Amino acid sequence: MIISQETIKPSSPTPPHLITYNLSLADRLAPSSHVPFIFFYKNYNNRDINILKKSLSECLTQYYPFAGRLLTPSAPGIECRDHGVEFLEVSTDYRLHDFILNKEQDETLDKLIPNNLGFATNKTRPNMVEVQLNHFACGGVALAVATSHKVADALTMANFINHWATVARGGSRIKPSILSHSLSNPKLPEFTFRETSKVKQYATRRFMFPDSKLNGLKNKVNGLSTTPVNPTRKHIYTSEYKDDELRSDQVDRYAYTYPPLPRVPLSYQASASSLSTLHFLKFPEKKLESMKILDNKLKSLKL
Repeated sequence: MIISQETIKPSSPTPPHLITYNLSLADRLAPSSHVPFIFFYKNYNNRDINILKKSLSECLTQYYPFAGRLLTPSAPGIECRDHGVEFLEVSTDYRLHDFILNKEQDETLDKLIPNNLGFATNKTRPNMVEVQLNHFACGGVALAVATSHKVADALTMANFINHWATVARGGSRIKPSILSHSLSNPKLPEFTFRETSKVKQYATRRFMFPDSKLNGLKNKVNGLSTTPVNPTRKHIYTSEYKDDELRSDQVDRYAYTYPPLPRVPLSYQASASSLSTLHFLKFPEKKLESMKILDNKLKSLKL
């Protein structure tokens, strides 16, 4: 049940010279879907929701494209006229403990996401970010944030969430560097994407690791030498593109440079968006077995 619905706007107006946020070529090629993040809390003792809303408003002044609108799916840029972020507050009869233990939670999980903006849907909305605060019957909450892949990748979204949490706690802020592309309408490359088979039904799996096990894994890997490039990942992507009958020069090489490219400074890590894509791989059984053999051989190499 919806308790309230509000549009949170930036606490300060966006300057006129920042009204248009030009998308880079990578951003324009990024999926139009929203990527949801859900954060669960057992007890939410502070019932003052205005703290979340006020801190979000202050963050949107720094992350001004998040409050903008993509007027059309193919638009070359985001209109940043302080449209705001939709903030939903919802109550549910579920208890947090029962929900976490529920093994069949696909449809229930979707209800926690604002406007059902999950991976399983093909909804296209002009809003860059939408938020939904879910109240469980036990007093716990789930905060869901859905962000358009056009404006943010996983790292950018993590920085935004951390920024929001810091402001809500009253901590010091980090001013991000939001880089608008210099070209107002970059030319898209002349190629088409092959549509893969659509999955009507899907299943989810959760992997829960206690702290003791995680600490044990950390202790095991401490001191082990690792390589900056994992060839297995490269071969998996190459196999995928080969299966899709793409030319070898269409395989992305940017993420696999050696030596690695210099790390981006923290202030620039809020810039949208890197070349990250969610891949669903469909291998015939024989090819899948071949990939396992290849993976084992690559792991045995001393690089």
